Amino acid sequence: MRIIESLFLAGMFAIPFSGYGAEKIPEQKFPAIPALQKILKKFSADELFFLERLLPQDFFARIAEGKFERRLYPEFADRKAWESVRNDPQKKQLAQKIIADADRILEQPIPELRFSVYRQFAKNGNRAQFEDAYFKRRNNFGILTLALCLTGDKERYLEPVMDYICAILEEETWCIPAHRRWRGTVPLEIYQADLFASATGTQLALAVNILGNELEKELPGLVGKIREKTLQRTVYNPLNPETAPLNHWFFPDGKPGNWTPWCSFSNMVTAVCLEPNPRKLAKLLRIYTANTSRFVHYAEENGFSEEGPGYFDKSNGMFFRSTLLFNTLIPGASEKLWNTPKVRAMTEFISALRIGSRAVCYSDNQPEFNVDQGLMLRAASALHSAELRNLAFLKPLEIAGGTGEKLSYGLNLLFADASGNTPAETTPEPVSCFKDNLAVLRNRVFAVTLKAGNNKEYHNHNDLAHFAVFKNGEPVVVDIGRGRYTRKNFSPQRYEIYYTRGSGHNAPVFGTCEQQSAEEYSASLPPPQKTEDGWRMFCDASNAYPPEAGIRKFIRTIDCSETRVLVEDRVERTVSGPVFINLFAAGKIEHEGDQLRIGPSLLQLDGLSVERIEPLSDETMHKLWKMPLSRIVLSTKANSWRMIFK
Repeated sequence: MRIIESLFLAGMFAIPFSGYGAEKIPEQKFPAIPALQKILKKFSADELFFLERLLPQDFFARIAEGKFERRLYPEFADRKAWESVRNDPQKKQLAQKIIADADRILEQPIPELRFSVYRQFAKNGNRAQFEDAYFKRRNNFGILTLALCLTGDKERYLEPVMDYICAILEEETWCIPAHRRWRGTVPLEIYQADLFASATGTQLALAVNILGNELEKELPGLVGKIREKTLQRTVYNPLNPETAPLNHWFFPDGKPGNWTPWCSFSNMVTAVCLEPNPRKLAKLLRIYTANTSRFVHYAEENGFSEEGPGYFDKSNGMFFRSTLLFNTLIPGASEKLWNTPKVRAMTEFISALRIGSRAVCYSDNQPEFNVDQGLMLRAASALHSAELRNLAFLKPLEIAGGTGEKLSYGLNLLFADASGNTPAETTPEPVSCFKDNLAVLRNRVFAVTLKAGNNKEYHNHNDLAHFAVFKNGEPVVVDIGRGRYTRKNFSPQRYEIYYTRGSGHNAPVFGTCEQQSAEEYSASLPPPQKTEDGWRMFCDASNAYPPEAGIRKFIRTIDCSETRVLVEDRVERTVSGPVFINLFAAGKIEHEGDQLRIGPSLLQLDGLSVERIEPLSDETMHKLWKMPLSRIVLSTKANSWRMIFK
């Protein structure tokens, strides 16, 4: 396959629009980016075409010929389909909640987006206030649109939906301030198709997909305006020579992160809904498929994602949603993809990250185990996976997508197969191991995690050899996760934040020397070994510290049975001095001598003493964990010590 000839060619954008409101839109001409061909030469065919090779050979040809299904969900006029969902016993409560939420939204003004609030990020690093209003505006729009379709009540909901559409179209940019380029406190005039601009485009595009005829009847030309602005700000933005350099997620050098599958999927949906010319659409889909392909190419064969469970829906999960899109466009197109072991491993990875109702916390994650239930149901059906189906029913059906994507997540859930409403019986695996990255041991009493990898991962924390302990599903010693993002989280001061740095985890701090951020700081983690009464695992973090720590060897071994968890550390070092271990503990703590009662578990210390116990002052963390948190600082001057949880 000739890579360059099969991708964008000069002049491909000089094709007239047609369809809704086309007569209102001037001819759009976007020259192909001369640098794009040069960019693509850097990558191998294996990187660019991993996905395409697993699709039918004529997939893109059929798209170009218009032989595909453009309607992603039933349109508003299909009252039978919408009434069926509203009355579905498994979806009835969800539909009622959507309608009740929509009625409350009707009583509220459209959330205001002010420049002074947008600018706060540049002035003081605050991004939360603007994002809260930005996401609420989009989520309100999504809920109103769903309520309109579920009820069929145009008199009550159609104009409010249009009010939100017009408000979103009037925004100066859809790029949030944290992703915008700034000159001091002045934003640059050009901006990228960032995560949330791309997601905004998807919400508007899906509204056109299901409501286009109703919008045109009410206000002729509105769909054309949606098409013009949305395609310009999202699908075409990475292909525009002026804005292309800002889109770091579009064919990035090295290993892609969650932006690549997330933005690519969003733009593919937008293109399907809004790009009327099938030949152009085929080329757009092929480009964004190739971009996503690089994400899959670099993924671990065992499915491990270093970005963790909180980003699963936006990384591995967003890739899988792309396969669902392919299969909607041309039924059966994704069968070969779904039968590929790597694709299954990437999708089922999330099922290994649950302990009770909580998530295995590492990297920039938080403890609550939230999954996109629509994705879980659809993936479970596609992969015949009982594990994923179980995850979908951890709680009553609820729309995910709090970051402004309620419409896309809601449609996905409402039209997913939830029949039966009873998960298949599965028993969690006693061992979930992702070699050299993460291991989880489980039994009827205890669950233990151990983290390896390197200290330059996406959303990295300096957490090599960090362990967590749960008893009867309740946390004892934890990775506390991360708080609300500010500018500091993605700045040179990132590791000044207490929960990202080495001392914010329980690997030893040698004197004042803790783990640092760099790819060369790494740890290995072989598969756990079966013992007489449980399992044993160990992490070699000898290379996790800078030279001044004087570490020749540091091995952390964990034995886990139903009666105890033994954590044993052994160190060889060239520098003498005190060693400190920071345990972050959940629940009430009682201390007497070399024993501590932490919530439901007793901790026996061997070779360690309690330096101090201090309640965590971060109220955000207490709210996330829904229980008090404390830092227990242990100290020793020895080269080996043990912590025994009973």
